[in-house]
Amino acid sequence: MARLRDRLTSLSQPRYLAWRALPLGSFDPRFARLRIRTLVMEWHRTRETPDDKAWCEQTLEALGHEVTPGIWSGEVNGLLWARPRESEARR
Repeated sequence: MARLRDRLTSLSQPRYLAWRALPLGSFDPRFARLRIRTLVMEWHRTRETPDDKAWCEQTLEALGHEVTPGIWSGEVNGLLWARPRESEARR
């Protein structure tokens, strides 16, 4: 049980980024500074933001990533995979 509690605690640390807690239409500026190979994001459609999937895709693409759907993706929620474009990955 202690291992699970430690794991859950580590997931709440600031290194894990979230757009959800930010005002509509904005994103955590740390995403623009990430130098990553792969980002997996779970998105959810809400009443306030019915086009969350498109918004996430467009924002990640604007940050220099190639975006592909994850193993599951529906109308209400799903996964997105984002990888830096070749030119971005070499910077």
